[in-house]
Amino acid sequence: MKIGILNYNKEDFVKSDLKNLKRNADLLRSLATDEYSKYILSIYDKIIKDKQFTSEYVYNELQSRFRCTFINDYSNIKEYSAILTPSHENTYHFIKELNNNKEPLTVVCFDMHCDAYNADKDLWKGNCFSKLLKEKYISNLICYGIPRKKILMTLCQMDERFFNQLFIAKSIRQILRMLKKTSAKHIIFSVDLDCFDTYNSNYTAVPYSPYRVLNELSHKRIKSNITAEELAKIAESCVYIKNKYGYENMFHVGENSFTIDDFIRALSKIVDYCVKHSIVIGYKNKAQKILLDVTEVEGEDINGKTMNLITSLLNTLKEVSNNERIIFKEIEKNEKTRSTI
Repeated sequence: MKIGILNYNKEDFVKSDLKNLKRNADLLRSLATDEYSKYILSIYDKIIKDKQFTSEYVYNELQSRFRCTFINDYSNIKEYSAILTPSHENTYHFIKELNNNKEPLTVVCFDMHCDAYNADKDLWKGNCFSKLLKEKYISNLICYGIPRKKILMTLCQMDERFFNQLFIAKSIRQILRMLKKTSAKHIIFSVDLDCFDTYNSNYTAVPYSPYRVLNELSHKRIKSNITAEELAKIAESCVYIKNKYGYENMFHVGENSFTIDDFIRALSKIVDYCVKHSIVIGYKNKAQKILLDVTEVEGEDINGKTMNLITSLLNTLKEVSNNERIIFKEIEKNEKTRSTI
């Protein structure tokens, strides 16, 4: 199975200063009483404090284990079975290149966000799918993995022009119903690592995860005579992280219940459904079959846990890829049976 790493830039990676992180955590513990400081310390105690751990840049691990190819353009995207990328923004270009003929295509996306904000704005990871819908590179989006308590907020943030093409599934059964409702004939998968239980499982090489807060704190140069009030403001700035779009809210991020076992179970049932109903999965190019992209892969991997998650994802993909001959035989068989009726 050939794996590509797309639009990765090592210069964007800023390793945590663990010595300074410990110093700053000690300051928080001795002075601060606000909710953000307590939250940061809870993450620190869970992942770092008094623990033996290894830290490795996730893309170094990926290249070592899977011999991934680093690619900087989309022209030869079909040569790979899977694409790994730091941001869902790249999914826009990825699918646009795959489906440049604008044939009917449904994306089944595992994500804790819908990424369907206003399509008229400049491209960013938050509107990649609404732009693809607007430009007709995809027909429908089925999103699975959004926490139930965030579904209403997600619906309010979606580009309302595409309500009839965008579906949020609460269960695997609903995914299958939506495939039937939309008469899907061709699908591709997209997986954003932030849909997983990054808090409970300590997946750290994910930008939208609790470890991001510790990374921010590790680079704060805090004077030793700081007041509790000043320290509370610094803690808040580590939780609400300023970026070019505004702020990223990291408060209680990653406290999801979706696990890798849930993903494997869902993928298995979706593939079975596709075989039964002659739905094509992915894009074929010579010996390769591209089935999905995996996004929001970036940063330090503590104790190899994010690497284990990605390995499970890719192994599951490999099983699907190895069964493609069976899938296409079943599809051809079904088509022949229909043609004789």
